[in-house]
Amino acid sequence: MNRSILAVAVGSLLSHAPYSLAEQADETIVVTANRFEQPVNTVLAPVNIVTREEIEQTQAKSLPEILRKLPGVEITQNGGRGQLASIFVRGTSSDQVLVLVDGVRMAKSSTGAVDFNQIPVMQIERVEYIRGARAAMYGSEAIGGVINIITYAKAGQVGTSSLSVGVGSRGQDANVMAAVKTSESGTLKLNAGYEKDEGYNINPIEGVNDGEKYGFDSLNGSLGYDHQFNEQFTGSVLARAYRNNYQYNDSTTVRKKAEVEIETQVYSGSLGYKQGDFGSVVTYSHENTDSRTFDPYNTALADKYQNKYKQDNVSWINSYAVDNDTQLSAGVDWRKDSYEKPDTANSLLTRKNLGFFGVVSTRYNILTAELSARSDDNEDYGRNTTYNAGLGIDITENAQLFGSYGTAYKAPTLSQQNGSAWADANPNLRPESSKNYELGARGDISGIRWGVTGYDIRIDDLITYTPRSGQKAIYENVEGVSRIKGVELELGFDTGLVSHTLSADFKDPKDSDDKQLARRAKKNFKWHANASFGDVDVSTSYLYFGERPDGSETLEAYDLLDVAATYWVQPDLAIRARIDNLLDEEYETAKGYPAPERSFYLNMTYQF
Repeated sequence: MNRSILAVAVGSLLSHAPYSLAEQADETIVVTANRFEQPVNTVLAPVNIVTREEIEQTQAKSLPEILRKLPGVEITQNGGRGQLASIFVRGTSSDQVLVLVDGVRMAKSSTGAVDFNQIPVMQIERVEYIRGARAAMYGSEAIGGVINIITYAKAGQVGTSSLSVGVGSRGQDANVMAAVKTSESGTLKLNAGYEKDEGYNINPIEGVNDGEKYGFDSLNGSLGYDHQFNEQFTGSVLARAYRNNYQYNDSTTVRKKAEVEIETQVYSGSLGYKQGDFGSVVTYSHENTDSRTFDPYNTALADKYQNKYKQDNVSWINSYAVDNDTQLSAGVDWRKDSYEKPDTANSLLTRKNLGFFGVVSTRYNILTAELSARSDDNEDYGRNTTYNAGLGIDITENAQLFGSYGTAYKAPTLSQQNGSAWADANPNLRPESSKNYELGARGDISGIRWGVTGYDIRIDDLITYTPRSGQKAIYENVEGVSRIKGVELELGFDTGLVSHTLSADFKDPKDSDDKQLARRAKKNFKWHANASFGDVDVSTSYLYFGERPDGSETLEAYDLLDVAATYWVQPDLAIRARIDNLLDEEYETAKGYPAPERSFYLNMTYQF
């Protein structure tokens, strides 16, 4: 049926974005690649998009579950729902992948990698995923790629309103989202959700913590309003909030249970102007995140251990279409990060960053060219200038060769440079820097959508955590170059009613000592099949991840099979069921932390 996940086949979830398909150019628009709207097939980099409809069809319960199915992505997680989850893109680590929410990096990223498990999946309307260096557009962290999570409150176009309730092997959830036209010029978007997962024993030790469970619960909501003042001016405001609570294993007290509560509030507003071929948008956002730890078994944390993160962002982006083939864009970003440490000395750390960027994208005959540059001035670590150059050549009407070269960097975090409760300050820390090379081809042959991309990432001055005897540890730059070389393959085709997408990732991730990087496999395979049979939609995913080193151990290879089905009782009422890890595979993505066993979920959704 029309709501079916068969829509996946056209330039969306997990499928390669083929070049020169008219319907895809018309229907699939991205904003993340160059910070202006453009058809996905004009981006000189691999792009994947996940929509809200597809999240509901696959019935993903967390952001890691959404991301792990994307090409080039590996997930590590210290247990189940709510536990620390990290991502590797093309073998780069979590803090070398830029994560945006509504186009703005998260406040907590100023002190380390983003914990993907804390982002409520119920607030997600769309995910745009760009692989390759994008520092010339965004600055720090965009070495392996950019993930932009667009929320329901921010999305310009949203689907139908809905109410859903669900139960599963370990818990339950509920969510309501509604888009209401307040006038001919205004739209109000509401979203509220609740989730509870009773958890399981994430770090079992026989005779020590038998039967222990580490759970998770979340209460979240958002409110957004869009207004069209006249033909030229538009405005929007939004507020998002969530409170997550998860239990974890405190290894300092022989496997005792502690809790972390995370509260986040985000407020933002934007004003847009459009006149002919010129467009301009000014955006302000403020995020406040409090992270509190309660540990009755650890004297130092028995009362309350609290981290506070704040971030203010202002951006001004201007774009101009010179003609049908050439687009110019330029802008400025200002950001202030604040981090309050739990220790008493120098508890409040702040720093400001000012960045200017520009990009030109043009097409002439069979050639498409893209050039971007950015300069960031940070009051802690100085100025960094990055650039990216890309070129595409049409080899046939439906096939294209493309390549790019770009520079990128990852800045030291506030705690790495200024010290923390667990590490001394190192004001001499330098940003990590990278050189990224990419060469690929993509196209469509008789309805078979294909793509192959080779990449070479060279990262210098890696920042590492160095323990020291008799004193605090310290963060230091490592001499030498880490190098990640790889090839990605993507394929999409239909067999009757079934739409297939496949991807394979072969890489050689090495550190400066020529050793394989931790928790990164040399080969991964992913297959997804989606079909509609009358009132029933079916989605199946198979994932294979090769063996990976983790310290002195080697994590075994594993494969996962997930199955989801939707039955449309009537056009507005759907009953959904999902089995995660159907084969009940026993595996670990982090040593000592077994992943969840086979899980079952049932959901009912009513659209109105």
